[in-house]
Amino acid sequence: MQVVFHNVSDIVGPMTSDHVCSFSLSPLLKAEDGDTVAFYRVTNPAPHEFTNCVQVDPDAMPADGKRGSVTFGADNVPRQEDFYQFQYVRDGTQVLGASIPFQRRLADSSRTPASIRSSIIADGAPKSDEDFMLVKSLDSEKRQRDRVEDMEKQYAELLAVSEKLNGELASRSESFTALEAKYRSLVGADERAQQLKVDLKELLDSKIAAEHQHQKTKEENRALKDKLSKALLNHDELRCMVQKQDAEIKKGREESKEDAKSFADMKQTVGELSKAQVAFNKALDLGPNATVKLRSYRIHFCQHSLHIADGGGS
Repeated sequence: MQVVFHNVSDIVGPMTSDHVCSFSLSPLLKAEDGDTVAFYRVTNPAPHEFTNCVQVDPDAMPADGKRGSVTFGADNVPRQEDFYQFQYVRDGTQVLGASIPFQRRLADSSRTPASIRSSIIADGAPKSDEDFMLVKSLDSEKRQRDRVEDMEKQYAELLAVSEKLNGELASRSESFTALEAKYRSLVGADERAQQLKVDLKELLDSKIAAEHQHQKTKEENRALKDKLSKALLNHDELRCMVQKQDAEIKKGREESKEDAKSFADMKQTVGELSKAQVAFNKALDLGPNATVKLRSYRIHFCQHSLHIADGGGS
């Protein structure tokens, strides 16, 4: 049972005040809108066969699971004598707890069947129809009480089983709480693992893209290296050509210098020849010494001619 009723006793006599029914819920059970506590005849245990009921106010129930209660008004208590029990019902169909049976009696509790029977034996006749009917029902009441005692015994056994089940339920609730915490941690770990998978995939994609880019860059570097090698080869060839041209230019400059020197020598020779011609012309007019002078000029002219023919040599 998830609801246990407390301080249940017989209700005797006419109702002049409200009747309070107290109970407590199991730790894992909370009152909800639509919960009711109702009177049921012992022979009519169906949830819809109650005689009187009261709605449970969830806001009025203690939050710590301690005892709660409902109040039956004086006009909301059964008016027929019988054996009843309280039941805690949810949604009109689910019974969450039931009390031990108790008796609703309208007669005065001081007039017990035993006292009335004694007065009948002493007087020799019942004083009233009520006394007669009460004595007549003595045996049936005894049977009812025996039945109630059996039911109380069964209820005590059920209560013990209920307490045991409540203990097991509390233990399993703790285990469930621990498992729920573990599950939440595992859910968090799974979410982190999923995020790690996503990050790893992104990292792998980045790595593949980087490898492709690296391969492309490597090929471009290889092409640039080939171009550089060709450029260096062309540079070497150009340098050789430049050196060769420099050598030719140097040689041409030297030849130019030699040509200039030869030209200067030739110019000097021409000048000297001009002077010699002038002297020769004068010698023709000198008379007897003209032959000797002419010969010396001729020798000098021949020497200059040989010098020019040798290209300006010694």
